[in-house]
Amino acid sequence: MPVVIKFKNIKIYVYPKDHLPKHVHVIAPSWEVKVEIDSQHILHIKGKITSRELKLVLSVVQEHKKRLEDAWYEYQKDN
Repeated sequence: MPVVIKFKNIKIYVYPKDHLPKHVHVIAPSWEVKVEIDSQHILHIKGKITSRELKLVLSVVQEHKKRLEDAWYEYQKDN
């Protein structure tokens, strides 16, 4: 699973051949969040994440939306 962005102790992944909607997996040591790229809608949370951490995650996804979309399409191709 390719890491697209790393910041602090958090990594944002795009899984190859993943399902719609376009989303990323944001993983930290004590939690995981799945976020839709277009709307920044939270699709799933696993573990305990603070509201401050969640706001940071959503702002990073929004700030890097184009880069994450490009990665999504790249990793969904039939290679």
